[in-house]
Amino acid sequence: MTLRQAALVRYASPEQVPDPYADTLGDLLERYDREVSSKKRGASAEAYRIGKLRRSLLAALPVAELTSKAVADYRAERSSEVSSSSVRSEISLIRRTLETARREWGYQLLTNVAALVALPAPGAARDRRLRAGEYEALRDALVGHPLAWAYVRFAIETAMRRGEILSLRWRDAFLSLGCVHIPKTKNGRPRTVPLTDEALYVLRGLKPQSEYVFPIDIHALRWAWTTACTRAGIEDLRLHDLRHEGVSRLLELGLSPPEVATVSGHLTLSQLMRYTHPDAQRIRAKLAGRRTGQSVE
Repeated sequence: MTLRQAALVRYASPEQVPDPYADTLGDLLERYDREVSSKKRGASAEAYRIGKLRRSLLAALPVAELTSKAVADYRAERSSEVSSSSVRSEISLIRRTLETARREWGYQLLTNVAALVALPAPGAARDRRLRAGEYEALRDALVGHPLAWAYVRFAIETAMRRGEILSLRWRDAFLSLGCVHIPKTKNGRPRTVPLTDEALYVLRGLKPQSEYVFPIDIHALRWAWTTACTRAGIEDLRLHDLRHEGVSRLLELGLSPPEVATVSGHLTLSQLMRYTHPDAQRIRAKLAGRRTGQSVE
């Protein structure tokens, strides 16, 4: 068989053309998870989102019968259940999956119907920070989970991402130099994070149990966190809010935005400011007894 004949058999054979009437959106999402998402740095988060999507009625529709109205109806239903940012992420994931199917997997789709559906407006950035007494309440509620409490303290002190902390290895922790190195980050740029005295204290108090500094499963961490918040009577506080708290504290310590970005890993000032929520009372304390230059009558 010549190369031309082999190519015609492989690429022109009807058996090689995917059937959009037989394959569902759920099938495409499963393939996208396996072939695309699994190779991303944020694979676990996207895999979780794909799992939720695949359990929906929308995912049961054959690809050929998927319409923009069906996607819009799904958007409306989910908007009543989760935040606008979550809905945006899910619709965007459907868009990427269908586009990959059109461009790379041979599906004869004239239109990416999800691309016709408007994304919900971005929600306001969360400004939830630890309130008076909540730090101590969390400490008491996590007394039986020392590793989870160490994670909470370290997350606040460093403003590092959850994935960065959980993947931190002892070989990248340079305690004598007062820093840790993150070889793989969400934005693709490795960075070295200088540590506060409290962050160093946390690390020195841990006993190496494996190659990882925080050898705790994400599900176990979430369970410990949820249980602690319930026990402490703390409402609407998420694990990710610890990063907000950390960034805000670093700025309140007097570090400049570029210095804080060196620690937190934000690439732009606009990204950094979404995580910055200064405490008005702390600012007032700094202003007490000071003037801008104009006398007060």
